[in-house]
Amino acid sequence: MISNAIKYSNPNGEIAIELGKTNDEVIFSIADNGVGIAKNDLDKIFNSFYRSDVSNHPEIKGTGLGLSIVKRLCDLLKLEIAVESNLNQGTKFVLSFPLAKLK
Repeated sequence: MISNAIKYSNPNGEIAIELGKTNDEVIFSIADNGVGIAKNDLDKIFNSFYRSDVSNHPEIKGTGLGLSIVKRLCDLLKLEIAVESNLNQGTKFVLSFPLAKLK
């Protein structure tokens, strides 16, 4: 996710990495202000080999496996993953780690 934030950020873009805790969970988020993901692509980004908007960004290299691996690991570890994105505004991924599982 950090690699994607770097790759999909604009030159001199900003990446924010945050770690926080509530009563029930630890929250990890990573956000960038890069190219963003179209709303109609958000439900596909965790599919293996899927790359959103490849034709408009041929300079960004990748296989489309990173997010599918992240999603699979989240499923195996029973973590929640959420994504928010807007084209040309950036993307934010949030991982939620239930505290009961960390003890």
